[in-house]
Amino acid sequence: MVNLGINKKTGMKVAIKKIKIDTYSNPKEQEYILNEIDILQHCHHPYIIRLIDHFETGDHTYLILEYIKGGDLGEYSKKLSYNFSEEHAANIMNQIAKGIKYLHLFGIFHKDLKPNNIMITQQDTNGIIKICDFGLSQILSGNEKTKSIAGTPNYISPEIFMGIPHNKEVDIWALGVILYFLLSGKLPFQGKTEKEIAIKIVKEELKFDKDHWENKSQTVQDLIKSCLQKSKERRININDFIDHPWFKNNKIKNIRYEYFL
Repeated sequence: MVNLGINKKTGMKVAIKKIKIDTYSNPKEQEYILNEIDILQHCHHPYIIRLIDHFETGDHTYLILEYIKGGDLGEYSKKLSYNFSEEHAANIMNQIAKGIKYLHLFGIFHKDLKPNNIMITQQDTNGIIKICDFGLSQILSGNEKTKSIAGTPNYISPEIFMGIPHNKEVDIWALGVILYFLLSGKLPFQGKTEKEIAIKIVKEELKFDKDHWENKSQTVQDLIKSCLQKSKERRININDFIDHPWFKNNKIKNIRYEYFL
């Protein structure tokens, strides 16, 4: 549960995430919340939500977070009827990618990137992106990999479903899914069950149907293909993602922001 809070001394609005302790009596659930706190305490970046404070009472844990009035990217996409221009989508994806690059520099991979885990400060072309919800994220050093299965099915990469050791490449796959979604209103691999989705992600060829992609550039389709490579070794890396010609072909805004460490 997330509620609006107001600092009585300063009048500053904050988001208060309230978690009942007995809801994560399962050691795994407790690990998720402690993991989120640990990661957010170490992250100071304009495109990542800021943890202001956290504390426990007898039966609840409270996270005091930066207040983001615009809601999440999923809600914003629905408001626009999934009709993003390429320039608008490029500005959003550029911010998300820069936030992910920051995380990857510190060995953090999000592992549950999706529109509902990306906040936006305001629902217009001037909105600033804030990546949030780090409960499933992991911190791995160097070439360390994990085989843990976690995430939202439609955004999970093939290697996770296949039980192949993986690392930050899973976030690149999710970036491709998000970009596909913003420009078409559809997910690249869909199914009625998690098993059906998994089979399609692992085996089905990526398609760009004419109805949604006829008027989209070949450059953006190339970027999506580079992200949604079944083989993680062939997938584009975060630096090349940010430097892709598609971003150069679209006017990326030089966003000014205030950020307090």
